[in-house]
Amino acid sequence: TSILFLSMAVNNSPQRIRCIEVSSPGQPAVKLLEPNHFSSNYTFGTGTDFMHEDVQAAIDRGTESESVEFKASLDPHSSAEWLEIVKDLVAFANSGGGVIVFGVADDGEFSNFDCSMLYDVDPAVITDKVNKYTGQQFHSFELVKLMSESRPLFVVVVSGVASPLVFTKPGTYDIGGGKQKTAFSSGTVYFRHGAKSEPGNSEDFRCFVE
Repeated sequence: TSILFLSMAVNNSPQRIRCIEVSSPGQPAVKLLEPNHFSSNYTFGTGTDFMHEDVQAAIDRGTESESVEFKASLDPHSSAEWLEIVKDLVAFANSGGGVIVFGVADDGEFSNFDCSMLYDVDPAVITDKVNKYTGQQFHSFELVKLMSESRPLFVVVVSGVASPLVFTKPGTYDIGGGKQKTAFSSGTVYFRHGAKSEPGNSEDFRCFVE
């Protein structure tokens, strides 16, 4: 497995773009798209190490982990799906970082979802959604585009935070039949527990402080 770095001008300002290959035994490598496929709407930071070994290991095992979350698809117009993304993103940030990989099912198999529809998502939209439920302007993430077997993937690479992100309002959404589901409650602080994003416990806070 190798990581390459290319440079590209975005909005007339040089940016460093993260390129990665993720190889799985018996499968073609997962490679980043060529530079001219990148949208100028994206801001690529350099402070986060892309956890390529964690991604490769998760794909090899066919399971998610404390640092890797698979999402088979995402409807950009679905409030419910965005709330689940916000929950996972906040949990990763509070747990030291992680990656959300779109286009891969829970069992590690590639889905048929066309991730290219996510390539025009403005990072500011994600920041605004986190801010809506935490009151914090969270910018410590990167958006990465990948190709695997001619199928696009999309990855959100999340960095850890110095102070925990706390949900200041509940994330509820309609599930039909006059019922609602709560992705997270006001006053909760989410962490990763294995492959799940769950409310923190005393051990989580102890580890965060240390």
